[in-house]
Amino acid sequence: MVGEPYQEEQPDKNGNMRKVWMFPVKMVKDVETAEAEADEKLLEALENLSERDYPIPDFDYILTPQDKTPPITRDHIKIRTRNPMHSAIALRYAGFLCEIDREHPSFIRRKNNHNYVEPHHLVPMKYSDDFSVSLDVPANIVSLCSNCHNEIHYGKNYEQLLERLYEQRKDLLQKVGIDITLEELKEMYP
Repeated sequence: MVGEPYQEEQPDKNGNMRKVWMFPVKMVKDVETAEAEADEKLLEALENLSERDYPIPDFDYILTPQDKTPPITRDHIKIRTRNPMHSAIALRYAGFLCEIDREHPSFIRRKNNHNYVEPHHLVPMKYSDDFSVSLDVPANIVSLCSNCHNEIHYGKNYEQLLERLYEQRKDLLQKVGIDITLEELKEMYP
């Protein structure tokens, strides 16, 4: 449901007005579309970052659980916002290389002279309500080349990529309060 149930008057089959319960729901496709749009906005924000906007190279992740930010609601759909700086930190931490294979080809971004890689929330943001902490933290954001990013979303071998990334990140995820098993993670990628 995307809203609280409520009552309203509606005519029955004979035209008599009756009180009925309404349960506001939204098609899953609409939720997925809204999440995809939020991810696209994140990519656009990263594209507009200049070199000086990125964090300094010598830093460490903040490895404590972070509070969730309030969701925004659009068309009765709750969407968790993505902080572009959290993604910038994750990309910098990975050296602007693909975390599946650091040798994967890339190209240089126009605005900041870094390899083009894309941030990906390993535990998808649409599952934020299932966790008591924020999922939009650098420890949950991996750096992927375009090919691997698309494979993890649409490819036949996505489970192999998830296994590899999970093994790399499971300790970091636990430190930031994201407790999840590999099996639970795989179920989030239907």
